[in-house]
Amino acid sequence: MTVFYGWLKNIICCICLMELLCHIVPGESYRKYLKFFCGLVFLLTVMEPVLSVTKLQKPLEETLREFSIREQVQSMEEAKQSLEGLQSRSIEEAYVGELERQMTELAKSCGAKPLWTKVTVEDSQGDIRLKNVIMRVQGEAFAKETIIQQISTLYGVKQEQVLITSDGAVKNG
Repeated sequence: MTVFYGWLKNIICCICLMELLCHIVPGESYRKYLKFFCGLVFLLTVMEPVLSVTKLQKPLEETLREFSIREQVQSMEEAKQSLEGLQSRSIEEAYVGELERQMTELAKSCGAKPLWTKVTVEDSQGDIRLKNVIMRVQGEAFAKETIIQQISTLYGVKQEQVLITSDGAVKNG
């Protein structure tokens, strides 16, 4: 009789917990998932005596534990891939920002007044390579060829990949 009362107590606690969760969860869209999950838990609670008599409780618990572990592993793999993508994008953005800063400083050292610098890179199998450089400079009193040549030499890019514009005039390397 004590086993019966314990089983009945589990069912009542399960029902109370399900109702509490249904009232706590905001939004109707999540409630249907919660009701489904709670229904499964309730079904297992009700079926517990039958499962223990037929000795199916242990295999069922092991199957559920295995399923849960697989879900956790899959979730961790997805999180890992997401973080790797985020990390590589962050590194690329920082690299581009540093290149733009360095090239702006280089242009200033040549007597130019850079308004902005845009660097484009390409990622080929994990190796970030400089694709092209576009720089907008104020005024005409500076050595465009010197800037283009220095960028080309220092950063290993062809002179044709460096474009400097100035007050409507375009000077291509």
